[in-house]
Amino acid sequence: MKYQLRDYQQEASDAAIRFFRCSGNDNGLLVLPTGAGKSLVIADIAHRLDGNVLVFQPSKEILEQNYAKLKSYGVEDCSIYSASFNSKEIDRITFATIGSVKSHMEDFNHFRYIIVDECHGINPQGGMYKDFFDCAQRKILGLTATPYRLFAAIQYQDMDGNVVYRPKEPPINIKLEKLVKEIEERDRIIANPDLFCNTPVPDPIPISHELEDYINKKKEFIAKSIEFNTNIDLGIIESKNVCILKFLTRTRPRVFHKVIYQVAIQTLLQRGYLSKLNYYDMTILPQEGLRRNSTGMDFDDRSLFEEYQRVNLQDYLVSIIKRLQQPKSGIPRKGILVFTKFLEESEALCKSIDGCEMLSGETKKKDRERIINDFKSGKIKVLANVGVLTTGFDYPELDTVVMARPTMSLAMYYQILGRAIRPHKDKEAGWIVDLCGNIKRFGKVENLSLIERKPGEYIIQGIADNQCKQLTNCYF
Repeated sequence: MKYQLRDYQQEASDAAIRFFRCSGNDNGLLVLPTGAGKSLVIADIAHRLDGNVLVFQPSKEILEQNYAKLKSYGVEDCSIYSASFNSKEIDRITFATIGSVKSHMEDFNHFRYIIVDECHGINPQGGMYKDFFDCAQRKILGLTATPYRLFAAIQYQDMDGNVVYRPKEPPINIKLEKLVKEIEERDRIIANPDLFCNTPVPDPIPISHELEDYINKKKEFIAKSIEFNTNIDLGIIESKNVCILKFLTRTRPRVFHKVIYQVAIQTLLQRGYLSKLNYYDMTILPQEGLRRNSTGMDFDDRSLFEEYQRVNLQDYLVSIIKRLQQPKSGIPRKGILVFTKFLEESEALCKSIDGCEMLSGETKKKDRERIINDFKSGKIKVLANVGVLTTGFDYPELDTVVMARPTMSLAMYYQILGRAIRPHKDKEAGWIVDLCGNIKRFGKVENLSLIERKPGEYIIQGIADNQCKQLTNCYF
């Protein structure tokens, strides 16, 4: 073996082996901080298991990284099943993306063990992962650094001032509601042919059998929604949309049932496994004045854009970057990674800063690889990105992250800061420069702790605004 696992990595791998070998059908969670080496842990688990292992990865970059780690162990009976790699080989250990597997589930019935990396991205309500799990009927092991998800909710208040929160179902499209009503009306006419004998029957809207099946499934949900709204106490009034940050083992429905192993960031910092972070709150865009979108789970784009213009965020961002490049004292930062909300911000930054380039979801694969390599080599000094590089970007030498966007997501906040927490011999500390009030909202990531309040009930606790706060299973 080329790699020697750290103590906590060995403990995590041992916990996973015990989980797969014990009886029961509950799915388990491994909670490991960003920079803790999940790829090594996955490689060790897969190597030690004695049956077929299917490892799901959320992206091409992370898949490639974890596959390479396993190969470095000297394991040859492994393969990649992913359309983005132009490879669909199945071996004892197969690294795959769910999008490539979903249409060929029958080819994976013989797999005994299933591991999902970055499992917080699984939608418990439905989707490709849920379809596969329902079909596979196997225990699932999930790995994540952020074991929580944002859920939309509606806040109600009764006449006594008590606050009630109910999960908010995804809004039903108005057109879909109309189609449901038209199908029900059509069914009623068919069941009662004499009902409209004196009235011309309108032609029904042509729809596919697949859409009709989907609509029929939605009828039940619509009926339940109507029942809830009808039976609600008149003393309760809808107040506003909010977002609830739920721990994965406390969602309904649940995909994962228990935490089988976890290690705190503070522990890894104390042992020297992670880099120290220095926080610089240079907020010019307070979050308090921003409107939420219709789901209550994020900030409204129009509201953000208006506030950006009001505070002149763009010019302020440029001035901060120049200060980091040419400080009045100390050593200039080696690499500066900037997280922005809109393409316009990144484009304007590239025009204003020499040696700055940008990445987004629209960047072509070839250009993306070239830009990332140039940034890591030091040829590009400042890299602005929109909606990418929050996960799967492994660059331990990175010493500066600039947050030029606000977020309501603790997971996004944590993942962004995690880009600078990986240790390197030439890095004294990672710098976190926040322009948008995120540090004030969530606090320092090293203060986050996973607490089991009672058997099987976990919360994330942190210190924000100089106050100890329960960050999960509460509303913002």
